[in-house]
Amino acid sequence: MSEVLLVKYGGTSVRDAYHINQVAKRIAGEAEKRSVLVVVSAMAGFTDYLKEMAEHFYQHPSVEKDYILSTGEEATAALLSLALKSLGVRVKLFYPDMINLVVSGGASNGKLIGVNVDRLTSALQNSVVVVPGFFAVRADGYRITLGRGSSDLIAIFLAHCLAKAGFDNIDVRIRTDVDGIYTFPPELEFAKKVDELFHEEVTELARYGAKVMQYEAARFAMEKKVDYWVEASHINVRGSKVHDDVERKARVIAVTRQRVALVEDESGVRVVPRAMLREVLEEGNVGWRRVETEYERVSVVGYDIQKLSVVDDVVKIAAYLAARNVETARHRISFVVHSFKVTEAMNRLNALVMN
Repeated sequence: MSEVLLVKYGGTSVRDAYHINQVAKRIAGEAEKRSVLVVVSAMAGFTDYLKEMAEHFYQHPSVEKDYILSTGEEATAALLSLALKSLGVRVKLFYPDMINLVVSGGASNGKLIGVNVDRLTSALQNSVVVVPGFFAVRADGYRITLGRGSSDLIAIFLAHCLAKAGFDNIDVRIRTDVDGIYTFPPELEFAKKVDELFHEEVTELARYGAKVMQYEAARFAMEKKVDYWVEASHINVRGSKVHDDVERKARVIAVTRQRVALVEDESGVRVVPRAMLREVLEEGNVGWRRVETEYERVSVVGYDIQKLSVVDDVVKIAAYLAARNVETARHRISFVVHSFKVTEAMNRLNALVMN
């Protein structure tokens, strides 16, 4: 079957009318050469605004709140469709119920089940197809969201479903405000772009704080062998390719940082990502005693890094910084430090593992 470009745009890439129009112009050019399917996030900040409004009334997961939150992606997908139409592009906007993009599970915790691939493939023959990310529909008709960053997951899921339907040339592009995956957080001057990574590395990076790909999406892509690129939304430069045709050798690939809290309960001290803190504290069976929030987890991630000589030196750096919760695993070394020590940790690790 013909080649399909399946591209996902993050919220910062479509944050206002100007940027939506820039995305539309790029897609219009790409649609002249091949079929295009676009998955789009909500405009940056809009979901947070909707969540704040909803939680003014009700703080727990609910189908009503999921419906409210889904309107961010719904609106952005419609705006992008209008921008494409204004450029003379034939476009088909599909909301999840129109293509039977179905999930199971409760509010804010949906699990993708399937999609009507025939509807997608038919539209792709003569139109750019636009699909909102972040939510799908349950069998009872309710909209259910899939978690923060899940537009990535929907894009990878659709690519997998198209491949199963016989499309053997699917070019998946995750477009964002950075032009690839970096060795350190890209705001640091010594961060360098990585040209190629394999799935296991990216999954580990996403799990421990890298923001270029949602963890569930990276894991699903690894399990289903869906290759993809991470690249810039508004400039046409080579990004980072994620695939498994990379030589498997022990190496450090990147260093990540992740905001965490230290939660002390009856069983001891747990390291909890800040994004999950409320959920943990609201667990009815946990008698937590103390919560410290000004911490970050620094992780040195790679492949078989336990075979490298730098491991002992990383542990020494952690000790020098009075780090807590030092963990070593096959593909990772992590430690927790106070937020004001993170810059020093990054500088020391750059001198050790990347030079």
